[in-house]
Amino acid sequence: ADALKTLFEKKTVPNEPICLALENCLKNYDLTPRWFFRMLEARKMDILSPGWDTLSDLETYAENTASSLLYLTAEICNVDDDEFYEAAGHVGKAVGMTTLLRAIGHHCEQRVSVIPGDVLRRNLLSSYVIFKGPKSDEEFEKFTKCVFEICCKAKEHLDMAQVKS
Repeated sequence: ADALKTLFEKKTVPNEPICLALENCLKNYDLTPRWFFRMLEARKMDILSPGWDTLSDLETYAENTASSLLYLTAEICNVDDDEFYEAAGHVGKAVGMTTLLRAIGHHCEQRVSVIPGDVLRRNLLSSYVIFKGPKSDEEFEKFTKCVFEICCKAKEHLDMAQVKS
Protein backbone atom coordinates (compact mmCIF):
# COMPACT_ATOMS: atom_id res chain seq x y z
CA ALA A 1 0.00 0.00 0.00
CA ASP A 2 2.86 2.38 0.76
CA ALA A 3 4.45 1.83 -2.64
CA LEU A 4 1.08 2.42 -4.29
CA LYS A 5 0.59 5.67 -2.35
CA THR A 6 4.08 6.75 -3.43
CA LEU A 7 3.17 6.06 -7.06
CA PHE A 8 0.06 8.22 -6.95
CA GLU A 9 1.87 11.00 -5.10
CA LYS A 10 4.39 10.96 -7.98
CA LYS A 11 7.34 10.49 -5.62
CA THR A 12 10.34 8.25 -6.25
CA VAL A 13 9.14 4.68 -6.36
CA PRO A 14 10.99 1.58 -5.17
CA ASN A 15 13.22 0.02 -7.81
CA GLU A 16 10.94 -3.03 -8.13
CA PRO A 17 9.64 -4.34 -11.48
CA ILE A 18 5.95 -4.00 -10.59
CA CYS A 19 6.38 -0.50 -9.18
CA LEU A 20 8.33 0.61 -12.24
CA ALA A 21 5.74 -0.87 -14.61
CA LEU A 22 2.90 0.82 -12.73
CA GLU A 23 4.81 4.10 -12.71
CA ASN A 24 5.18 3.89 -16.49
CA CYS A 25 1.48 3.08 -16.86
CA LEU A 26 0.46 6.02 -14.67
CA LYS A 27 2.60 8.36 -16.79
CA ASN A 28 0.59 7.35 -19.86
CA TYR A 29 -2.92 6.98 -18.43
CA ASP A 30 -5.04 8.84 -15.92
CA LEU A 31 -6.11 5.92 -13.75
CA THR A 32 -8.29 6.11 -10.67
CA PRO A 33 -6.35 5.20 -7.52
CA ARG A 34 -9.50 3.82 -5.87
CA TRP A 35 -9.52 0.74 -8.15
CA PHE A 36 -5.94 -0.15 -7.21
CA PHE A 37 -6.55 0.32 -3.49
CA ARG A 38 -9.78 -1.70 -3.61
CA MET A 39 -7.93 -4.61 -5.20
CA LEU A 40 -5.08 -4.37 -2.74
CA GLU A 41 -7.38 -4.22 0.29
CA ALA A 42 -9.48 -7.17 -0.95
CA ARG A 43 -6.38 -9.29 -1.52
CA LYS A 44 -4.99 -8.32 1.88
CA MET A 45 -8.23 -9.39 3.59
CA ASP A 46 -8.18 -12.64 1.59
CA ILE A 47 -4.73 -13.40 2.98
CA LEU A 48 -5.52 -12.36 6.56
CA SER A 49 -8.94 -14.01 6.74
CA PRO A 50 -9.47 -16.39 3.83
CA GLY A 51 -12.96 -17.51 2.90
CA TRP A 52 -16.32 -15.76 2.99
CA ASP A 53 -19.22 -15.90 5.41
CA THR A 54 -21.88 -15.11 2.81
CA LEU A 55 -22.42 -15.25 -0.92
CA SER A 56 -22.76 -11.47 -0.78
CA ASP A 57 -19.24 -11.26 0.73
CA LEU A 58 -17.94 -13.37 -2.15
CA GLU A 59 -19.64 -11.06 -4.65
CA THR A 60 -18.05 -8.04 -2.97
CA TYR A 61 -14.62 -9.68 -3.16
CA ALA A 62 -15.14 -10.45 -6.85
CA GLU A 63 -16.21 -6.87 -7.52
CA ASN A 64 -13.28 -5.41 -5.62
CA THR A 65 -10.81 -7.57 -7.54
CA ALA A 66 -12.04 -8.58 -11.01
CA SER A 67 -14.42 -5.66 -11.59
CA SER A 68 -11.73 -3.19 -10.55
CA LEU A 69 -9.46 -4.60 -13.27
CA LEU A 70 -12.23 -4.09 -15.82
CA TYR A 71 -12.78 -0.51 -14.63
CA LEU A 72 -9.07 0.20 -15.07
CA THR A 73 -9.14 -1.37 -18.53
CA ALA A 74 -12.06 0.87 -19.45
CA GLU A 75 -10.14 3.92 -18.24
CA ILE A 76 -7.15 2.97 -20.38
CA CYS A 77 -9.51 2.69 -23.38
CA ASN A 78 -11.07 6.10 -22.54
CA VAL A 79 -14.52 4.64 -21.96
CA ASP A 80 -16.78 7.16 -20.25
CA ASP A 81 -20.17 5.46 -20.11
CA ASP A 82 -22.03 4.76 -16.87
CA GLU A 83 -23.91 1.80 -18.34
CA PHE A 84 -20.64 0.26 -19.50
CA TYR A 85 -19.21 0.57 -15.99
CA GLU A 86 -22.34 -0.98 -14.49
CA ALA A 87 -22.14 -3.88 -16.95
CA ALA A 88 -18.41 -4.25 -16.26
CA GLY A 89 -19.17 -4.48 -12.55
CA HIS A 90 -21.51 -7.40 -13.16
CA VAL A 91 -19.11 -9.13 -15.57
CA GLY A 92 -16.30 -8.70 -13.04
CA LYS A 93 -18.39 -10.30 -10.30
CA ALA A 94 -19.16 -13.27 -12.56
CA VAL A 95 -15.52 -13.63 -13.63
CA GLY A 96 -14.23 -13.32 -10.08
CA MET A 97 -16.65 -15.90 -8.72
CA THR A 98 -16.03 -18.44 -11.47
CA THR A 99 -12.27 -17.93 -11.28
CA LEU A 100 -12.40 -18.86 -7.60
CA LEU A 101 -14.44 -21.95 -8.42
CA ARG A 102 -11.91 -22.97 -11.07
CA ALA A 103 -9.23 -22.85 -8.37
CA ILE A 104 -11.22 -24.83 -5.82
CA GLY A 105 -8.68 -27.67 -5.83
CA HIS A 106 -5.81 -25.32 -5.06
CA HIS A 107 -7.76 -23.63 -2.28
CA CYS A 108 -8.71 -26.99 -0.76
CA GLU A 109 -5.03 -27.92 -0.57
CA GLN A 110 -4.57 -24.71 1.45
CA ARG A 111 -7.62 -25.65 3.57
CA VAL A 112 -9.50 -22.57 2.37
CA SER A 113 -13.09 -22.88 1.26
CA VAL A 114 -14.16 -20.69 -1.65
CA ILE A 115 -17.73 -21.74 -0.92
CA PRO A 116 -19.24 -19.19 1.48
CA GLY A 117 -20.49 -20.35 4.85
CA ASP A 118 -24.14 -19.52 4.16
CA VAL A 119 -24.08 -21.64 0.98
CA LEU A 120 -22.54 -24.54 2.89
CA ARG A 121 -25.18 -24.26 5.63
CA ARG A 122 -28.08 -24.10 3.16
CA ASN A 123 -26.82 -27.31 1.60
CA LEU A 124 -25.94 -29.00 4.91
CA LEU A 125 -22.29 -29.43 3.95
CA SER A 126 -19.20 -28.84 6.06
CA SER A 127 -16.01 -27.31 4.77
CA TYR A 128 -14.25 -30.46 6.02
CA VAL A 129 -16.01 -32.45 3.27
CA ILE A 130 -14.69 -29.98 0.70
CA PHE A 131 -11.14 -30.23 2.03
CA LYS A 132 -11.04 -34.02 2.06
CA GLY A 133 -13.24 -34.42 -1.02
CA PRO A 134 -16.76 -35.84 -1.12
CA LYS A 135 -16.67 -39.54 -0.17
CA SER A 136 -20.30 -40.48 -0.70
CA ASP A 137 -22.96 -39.79 -3.32
CA GLU A 138 -24.80 -37.65 -0.77
CA GLU A 139 -21.70 -35.51 -0.07
CA PHE A 140 -21.02 -35.19 -3.78
CA GLU A 141 -24.59 -34.08 -4.44
CA LYS A 142 -24.42 -31.45 -1.67
CA PHE A 143 -21.05 -30.22 -2.96
CA THR A 144 -22.46 -29.99 -6.50
CA LYS A 145 -25.44 -27.99 -5.22
CA CYS A 146 -23.09 -25.53 -3.51
CA VAL A 147 -21.06 -25.01 -6.67
CA PHE A 148 -24.26 -24.74 -8.71
CA GLU A 149 -25.61 -22.02 -6.40
CA ILE A 150 -22.49 -19.92 -6.94
CA CYS A 151 -22.63 -20.55 -10.70
CA CYS A 152 -26.27 -19.42 -10.74
CA LYS A 153 -25.33 -16.19 -8.96
CA ALA A 154 -22.52 -15.62 -11.48
CA LYS A 155 -24.99 -16.24 -14.33
CA GLU A 156 -27.36 -13.67 -12.81
CA HIS A 157 -24.56 -11.13 -13.03
CA LEU A 158 -23.87 -12.03 -16.66
CA ASP A 159 -27.57 -11.62 -17.44
CA MET A 160 -27.61 -8.20 -15.71
CA ALA A 161 -24.53 -7.16 -17.67
CA GLN A 162 -26.19 -8.17 -20.91
CA VAL A 163 -29.22 -6.03 -20.12
CA LYS A 164 -26.89 -3.05 -19.52
CA SER A 165 -24.92 -3.49 -22.74
